[in-house]
Amino acid sequence: VNGEGRREKGRKQPPRRGHRRCLRPGERGGEEPAGAESGKMAGRAAKNASAEHLIKVGQDQGIAPVVDLLRSTEETVQQGAAAALWSLSVTTENKIKIVERGGLPLLIRMLRSEDEGSQEQAAGCLYSLSVLAENKLNIVQEGGLAPLVGLLASPNPEVAKQACGCVRNLAVSPVNKEKLLHENGLPPLINLLESDDPKTQELAASALRNLAVNDAIGLRMVDAGALIPLIDLLTSQDKKVVEQSAMCLRNLSPLQSNCERMVEEGIMGPLVSLLRSRDEKIQEQATAIVNTLSMANAENKALVVEEGGLTPLINLLRSTNKRVQEESCITLRNISANTDNQVKIVQRGALPALIGLLHSSNAKLQEAATITLRNCSMNSENEVRIVQEGGLPPLIALLRSADSKIQASAVIAIRNLSSNSTNQVKISQEGGIPPLIG
Repeated sequence: VNGEGRREKGRKQPPRRGHRRCLRPGERGGEEPAGAESGKMAGRAAKNASAEHLIKVGQDQGIAPVVDLLRSTEETVQQGAAAALWSLSVTTENKIKIVERGGLPLLIRMLRSEDEGSQEQAAGCLYSLSVLAENKLNIVQEGGLAPLVGLLASPNPEVAKQACGCVRNLAVSPVNKEKLLHENGLPPLINLLESDDPKTQELAASALRNLAVNDAIGLRMVDAGALIPLIDLLTSQDKKVVEQSAMCLRNLSPLQSNCERMVEEGIMGPLVSLLRSRDEKIQEQATAIVNTLSMANAENKALVVEEGGLTPLINLLRSTNKRVQEESCITLRNISANTDNQVKIVQRGALPALIGLLHSSNAKLQEAATITLRNCSMNSENEVRIVQEGGLPPLIALLRSADSKIQASAVIAIRNLSSNSTNQVKISQEGGIPPLIG
């Protein structure tokens, strides 16, 4: 921990112990052969247990003989078979066949091997198989969760990465979330956020993101120390790491206590920087979190502006991504409740974009823009600017809106604008009196 109370980055992984790397997945699978021919091919495969040969066996003669080799007493044969199945499992058909042929318990047994090569190939194959919804449950039912959680702490970074990928997929299931907590999966996942490998960081953040959907687990996650490394990863050079970390923090943010701790740990600065990202996925996560934080209390509303968030939020009102646009507009609505911010929003040039959004067919955008202008119109200087920028006609048009919230906000905005004598005349000239009366 450094002098500012934050954990130092760059924690080194323990040195890797030597192991033989087998072929990575990528080959396509084939059809199942007839039983007799399958047995012949299995015999030949046993004599040549290279992953390349076994992939060809699986492609030409089927999955069954390759799965059978997982029962071999020779570690190298098991590794070759697991590596081949990993490659063959790229197709949904083969994922199903590997399980139907009894591959799961054999692969899970390999997770407990003392050989890191066996651990990696088994975990990698299970990672691939766990993409299917039914396998997420099957792997856990067959006893795979405990050894996978154990391998998250492997000194071999490749073993830890593959185990983490599988755990990430398993954590999608609501049932598995609780079981992961019971297996004490949070600490090793949080530790992997500080891995030297960006892919491992991404997978760990994604696993935690899946777990954080459960509010109770989210609280445990924060108590276990997840916030500091997650916030640190918002400044990663790897976009996928940033995106997954931001998504995890977004899932944690709805709880008030988590919001408070995020702000205490200094999240606002990195978030504001992400508002300027050119990546729309990152923009979306950042704007969503800033929106949530800005709703929490008056201090956060002021902090968004203090950290320089106002200009990028205004710029994002013109985003072509509707979600980014919505989150930005709603955030401006939130912070416009602050009197000082009302002046700054107009001074920074938000009016053209906000007035343009009054014409939007998106009800959320229209409502947020109307409320923001309503709030800003409380300032006497803004009264004149809003009318000068052409805000009066669309506000008058919204007096006839079918949405009661939009209609009410438009009424209040026009009431505020009417405190200026010049505006009173313009309201009348623009036909604002009849809808106000009727």
